Amino acid sequence: MNRGECFPATNATVLECAADQWRAPGSTACLPALCSLSLLDTVGYAAVALAGILAIALGYRLFRLAFTLLALALGGLTWLALIQYAPHLSLAARIASSSIAALLALLILHSALRAGIFAVGACAGIVLMGVVLSIPAAGSQLVAHTSPLVRLVIVAAVAFATGVVALMAERMVLILATSWVGSFAFFVAFDVFLAAAGIGCGSHLALSRWQSGYFRAAVGRVLVSLQIYAYSPPPQPAATLSFFALLAAFVVTTACGVAVQTTWTIGSFHHRHRHSSSPQPLVLSVTSPLLQQP
Repeated sequence: MNRGECFPATNATVLECAADQWRAPGSTACLPALCSLSLLDTVGYAAVALAGILAIALGYRLFRLAFTLLALALGGLTWLALIQYAPHLSLAARIASSSIAALLALLILHSALRAGIFAVGACAGIVLMGVVLSIPAAGSQLVAHTSPLVRLVIVAAVAFATGVVALMAERMVLILATSWVGSFAFFVAFDVFLAAAGIGCGSHLALSRWQSGYFRAAVGRVLVSLQIYAYSPPPQPAATLSFFALLAAFVVTTACGVAVQTTWTIGSFHHRHRHSSSPQPLVLSVTSPLLQQP
């Protein structure tokens, strides 16, 4: 296949076309109109982009809404299962069982969320200790004066402490996570639309080894652009420049999401605090005989 050419079949996907352009060393031709998104692909990627924007704007509130809706859905499934497999139960028993199932699902989801936040904080602590140990002065002193068991205990203690700190800052962790995930989803969809429009000359998501999904394609593209993942030929300069342009936009969007969600959180906190601390109106009770009507 010549450089800059696309697949001759009209059903070639945009990921296949972008991968073919990537494999053409020195190619400067952009994707032709043949490499276009189908209607289903367009709707799907548009939904991903919209979900990313909602995650950036609403943030952790989406978690609460999603957990509530999922718990209600599980309660409804419990209701249907009881109707199907236990028709002899009374209406009150079905209502009670479905309500208990929904409440248990909500508790489990919130517990899983908190466990995930603790795990993220613990991983951050382990990474922090890895950075400290990689410093020659600190690492050599720690290795020289401690045994492997003591170092393991220190790492575990730091991981536990950072996990607890992450739980204490649960809302901020969720704000950061939703801003990052929302920006990632939006720019994945946006980059695919750029590839379909023929903008960027093949400097897009797809690699032949990462075509099973756009998230895996994005991960592969990031690794190749940073030259972490061994791939031949190396990325073209246009691809690297395009990657860093998208990376800069991604960082800015994530920061905007954090700023917007933090502002909303502070504003709602001050609103609740102002209403809770506002003086209550005085209600005078007329009890003096001198003030009573005869």
